[in-house]
Amino acid sequence: MTRLPPLLPRRIFPRLAVLLLLSILLSQAVNLHEALETEHRVHKSLVRSQIFEQLEAVLRLLQATPVERQAEVLDHLSLYELCYSLSPTPQVGTGFETDEQLIRRLGSLLRLYSAGAPRLHLLDKPEQRCDGYQAVSGRPYDGHPNHKHEFNGLAVSVPLAEGRWLNANARLVVPSVWESTPVASILVMMLATVLIVFLVVSHETRSLRRLAAAVERLGRGQPTPKVPESGPSEVVGLIRAFNTMQDRLTRFIQDRTRLLAAISHDLRTPLTSLRLKAELIEDSETAEQMIATIEEMTAIVQSSLDFARSDATLEESRDIDLAALVDSLVEDMAELGHGVVFEDSPRLILQCRPTALRRALRNLIENAVRYGEGARLCCRAQDGFALVEIEDQGPGIPEAQMAEVLKPFVRLEESRNSATGGVGLGLAIANDIVAAHGGHLEMRNLSPGFKVSVLLPLPS
Repeated sequence: MTRLPPLLPRRIFPRLAVLLLLSILLSQAVNLHEALETEHRVHKSLVRSQIFEQLEAVLRLLQATPVERQAEVLDHLSLYELCYSLSPTPQVGTGFETDEQLIRRLGSLLRLYSAGAPRLHLLDKPEQRCDGYQAVSGRPYDGHPNHKHEFNGLAVSVPLAEGRWLNANARLVVPSVWESTPVASILVMMLATVLIVFLVVSHETRSLRRLAAAVERLGRGQPTPKVPESGPSEVVGLIRAFNTMQDRLTRFIQDRTRLLAAISHDLRTPLTSLRLKAELIEDSETAEQMIATIEEMTAIVQSSLDFARSDATLEESRDIDLAALVDSLVEDMAELGHGVVFEDSPRLILQCRPTALRRALRNLIENAVRYGEGARLCCRAQDGFALVEIEDQGPGIPEAQMAEVLKPFVRLEESRNSATGGVGLGLAIANDIVAAHGGHLEMRNLSPGFKVSVLLPLPS
């Protein structure tokens, strides 16, 4: 099943920035829409008021004009968007819905000049124009405005004293809601918002970035200084908990290593004494058995100490070529007569503790040689990891015991003979070293054979 890409970025800084910007955009869009709608209504009301005032002025002029010249005067007063005419019957009929408040307002304005209540009809798409209107050039105007305006209209019929009706047809040219949008001011506001969000979120997440870097260094086993406790209270609490955890881990590892080192040191003297006494035994067969037992005990003690030191090393990390490191290990094993082959591999730069990583890979190669009578290795990059594959032709490991063999002193060879199966620390030490570098081991049975994959994180 294909996974959909996340709607928000994964990192905390762009995630907070996107959420904050979206909330600001939404609130500003709502406020701007309400403001523009209000401005639009006010503008439309002003245009209607101007038309009503012009109509009042025309009525007042008609009262002072002889009847025979009124039609001529109206023709000269007509504009392209506002036309006047006289007729014996009103052009605006009755029976349609209209704005009662506007009618009362118009009637109050014209009560001194009309013979009765005017009739008003609001039009959504006015079609009637003053086709005879002459523009400044003297030619009839037949073009269209080069702006995106809304064209509403209204028709008014006003009764006159002489039994005639004055008809007015108006086209209301009102800018659309979004035409007067202050684009420049909005862009300036958005740029200022983005800058403020960047500065604020960057400052607030700086402590988290330092903490993340410290956690990554600790996971790789690198020396990590205490993270400064700064930022919001929640982040300070998290940093303080990390610093405390790091101190406790360091003390625990140091105490365990110190204890095992003391045990190892204290056991070496009696083991050496026992070996000397065993060599003085006249029965050579008994002496050989005792010496073999003493050597096995010595190997167990040394292996235990090595395991304790595997995650407490003070070795500093540095950049190496992983392919070159594996190649040198293969050459060393080949010089000892083992059948180890290293396939051509690309150069992989990896930050690690070379001595510790060399030891982990050597343990895995020795296991492949011991149980599979040879090994084939290769290196490559895969999904942000450096991958080292070690294959052999051995019997493999039962699936149910894959996790158990990574524990200390666990052996599949039940004889407990170090000559045939070691002391059960090789895989445990290798797994601990790889985990201390932020990587992990993957084991898989082949048909036939066995493969161990070492995955180590590459630099970002």
